[in-house]
Amino acid sequence: MREDSSIYNGISQILLNVAPIEAKKVIMKAKFLSNDQRCHYEYDYINDLNERNWFTTPRYVNLGILSYLIKLRQFHLDNNLTNGKTIWTGCELMIDLDKNRVNINFMYD
Repeated sequence: MREDSSIYNGISQILLNVAPIEAKKVIMKAKFLSNDQRCHYEYDYINDLNERNWFTTPRYVNLGILSYLIKLRQFHLDNNLTNGKTIWTGCELMIDLDKNRVNINFMYD
């Protein structure tokens, strides 16, 4: 398994453990703050009726996800996945439970 796959799996497992039971899709937005050691998070889910709702998480969820995001950024730097540009500053990760699929979009300032 590639190192980045294990990172995505780790983030997904944390989110699935705290997502509402009626969730069909789980969405996490994370934005690094100025010191790159903290993030601002938003957590949403989509239910069977295609309604988007937010949910809250315990503090340990943010800490666990932060650890994985720092590892993912380092993985991108170590493997020259930035194409010489600055590293991403945030991301939106969506887990589609029906399709058993994870998608991530990176954000740049």
